[in-house]
Amino acid sequence: MNKIKNKDMSKNMDKDMSKNMDKDMNKKIVVIGLSGESVFLNIDHMNNDGETVKANNKNTEPGGKGYNQAVALGKLGANVSFITALGNDSYKDECIRVLREHNVKEYIIDKTIPSSYAVIIVDNNANNNVIVYPGASSAVTFDDILKFESVLESADIVLIQNEYPENVTKEIINYCYLKKKTIVFNPAPKCGLDKEVLKKVTYLTPNEYEFTQIDSHEDLKIICTQGSRGVKYIFNNEEKLYRACKVDALDTTGAGDIFNAGFCFMLSKGKDLDEAIKFAICCSGHAVTKPGVIKALPSYEDVIKLLDNYK
Repeated sequence: MNKIKNKDMSKNMDKDMSKNMDKDMNKKIVVIGLSGESVFLNIDHMNNDGETVKANNKNTEPGGKGYNQAVALGKLGANVSFITALGNDSYKDECIRVLREHNVKEYIIDKTIPSSYAVIIVDNNANNNVIVYPGASSAVTFDDILKFESVLESADIVLIQNEYPENVTKEIINYCYLKKKTIVFNPAPKCGLDKEVLKKVTYLTPNEYEFTQIDSHEDLKIICTQGSRGVKYIFNNEEKLYRACKVDALDTTGAGDIFNAGFCFMLSKGKDLDEAIKFAICCSGHAVTKPGVIKALPSYEDVIKLLDNYK
């Protein structure tokens, strides 16, 4: 892959962004994704085969990739709505309470099975393992999503992940493409969607592992998060590298979610792609210095302080 000069790449990025900008610099964002209960267990080291490891600490908070992204956007001050599924368990009320606390407008798909549930194990090196029971999210249909069609119609930017059944994700992308929405697709967990569907996405935001699962990168605008090695923007045979923030990471859980939120926030403000990526890097950079996800979310002021040093 050929590298090009940063100056030339930035010009190309600006052209990409201009296609999706309008005069309104507070565009509406709709996030579609999973909600549920997340349990964090802190350990000294990850298990070896057959080894039992004791947890040093336990914390519980609402979570899910879509949930994290929606709440992160709310805390940054975005005009954000969240379409999600919740089940028949008692944790539903806590999920809704935290959304409202962060000024996220919630649109709930009610299911008669338990909500999603995740166990996140974090070691002393800030590495994490995540196990997810999808619960109510596994029962979502595209017809469920269309119950909130007016919410989708009003959106300028739609942020989605791969947490719903892939046929539903495919239909959401097709719908938003026909409606000429800016589509940011975070293909996590790993994506099995075909290339023709992915070409309808405005920006694809995989991590390094998810990037390797994409068969062809041609014609895709890819923003690949690489942890401590920063971020790579790729479009056809061009790439631009962005360094990571220099911070002492404590817990990297949700870093990609918070990156996506920061990126979409800047798009909603009419900022160019270069600015959006740098701001998003600082969002996740701030978040990894604190434990958990929701309690670690940065405010706009937090990010600006880090961004000043990043530049």
